[in-house]
Amino acid sequence: MRMVRLSELDAGHGTLTAWRLSETAPAPLSPAPPAHNQELRLQQAAHERAAQGSWSRRWHLTAFHLDGPLSPGPLEDALSDFVRRHSTLRSRFSAEGDTFVRHVMPPADVSLSRLDLGVCPDSDAARAALVHLADEGTDPLGRYPCVFAALSGPHGTTVFMAADHLHVDMHSHVVAVEEIHRLYEARLRGTDAGLPGPGDHVEFALAERARDAGDVDAALAHWVAFARAAGDRLPPFPLDLGVAPGEDVPLTQELLPLFDEETADAVESWCWANGGMFLPGLLAAAALTVVELGGSRAFRTIIPMQTRPDPKAPAVGWYVNGVPIAFDVPEGAGLDLVVRRAQAAFLEVRRLRDAPIERIQRLMPSDIRQDRASWFSYLDLRGGRGPWDPRRQARVTSSARNGGGGDVWINRTPDGTVLQARYPDVPAARAAMRAYRAGIARHLTAAVGR
Repeated sequence: MRMVRLSELDAGHGTLTAWRLSETAPAPLSPAPPAHNQELRLQQAAHERAAQGSWSRRWHLTAFHLDGPLSPGPLEDALSDFVRRHSTLRSRFSAEGDTFVRHVMPPADVSLSRLDLGVCPDSDAARAALVHLADEGTDPLGRYPCVFAALSGPHGTTVFMAADHLHVDMHSHVVAVEEIHRLYEARLRGTDAGLPGPGDHVEFALAERARDAGDVDAALAHWVAFARAAGDRLPPFPLDLGVAPGEDVPLTQELLPLFDEETADAVESWCWANGGMFLPGLLAAAALTVVELGGSRAFRTIIPMQTRPDPKAPAVGWYVNGVPIAFDVPEGAGLDLVVRRAQAAFLEVRRLRDAPIERIQRLMPSDIRQDRASWFSYLDLRGGRGPWDPRRQARVTSSARNGGGGDVWINRTPDGTVLQARYPDVPAARAAMRAYRAGIARHLTAAVGR
């Protein structure tokens, strides 16, 4: 599954059909409030709407290929089955004064309204139609979080799902490709798809709020010390991206290969033999690269941690928390020593995984800058073949955004390990990110002699 720039999404051409969750009766109120990240996003959207009449779009669009001509009925049934499985896709939020309440459509009430959008003569027209559909169909206040589409052409069908990042993390898109494909095939055959029971994000939100009674003082103190050491701010990308403070420019995305899966296996074995896991190995290589490129010996970033209660359950929702990680690169240190330092830092901050970063951000002192905080993500996505089957041609893109910071997502798939980067679309940032990627790959491949 490849991350591509929106401008590079080859949507194909053909007849475009869309489906949107419709409400035949008002969805009942749920006792589950928004999760912390959802509440923050809802507050931002409400503020933007009050100030400027619109809101910042933050959706991701997944596309994958189906062989043969489209069977609209079975696909609509498969999409309905998919929505029934995942409670967050049946959730919407409304404002009640200064708070937000959740409405959840019961699975039995799921109904998709079909929109026939006509013929798209080329990829540009299809892409424009999909962007409009995603912009209008993923309003964080009032609408359900996703819309689906299918583009049926002479060489098969491409299925699309656009989902608001408020409800759905990136791993959920991998789940979506696997499940929608299997549910569609099952509907065509008239058989059961045989999918395992899903996780429930609404229940997760309830459990997260139940933990709020716990003491967050220790987690907050750790975060504040982390920010103070970084200059009274959450740390930005560790290399100069060529964008002035306070300046926002269009962001771009790029997929940069690191190594094939055979090399990734060798790297993982080397990391274990030298006192660390795969992620600390990546962090250590990144820290050494920053030093080589003239950056600080104090490596600081935010790393996501999955919060899915059962990692084996196919769960669609936002199951991500961020934790701060910091370690130093001593003068003359080799990768083996830095891996051990990164491993120790990782083990230390794992205990903060249940303190939601959004809650911490609201409690931080007002003089700590939180803009342009940089994330370094690692996700092992080797479970399930569907999204990685070359016949599926699975890819994901996101809404256009402006900013001045940089983030990386390193994903390990059955076909190898890749670095997906988001950074300002300026030459200095592009050069810095490519040098960053090259250094990470060089240090780790040199360690294993590949």
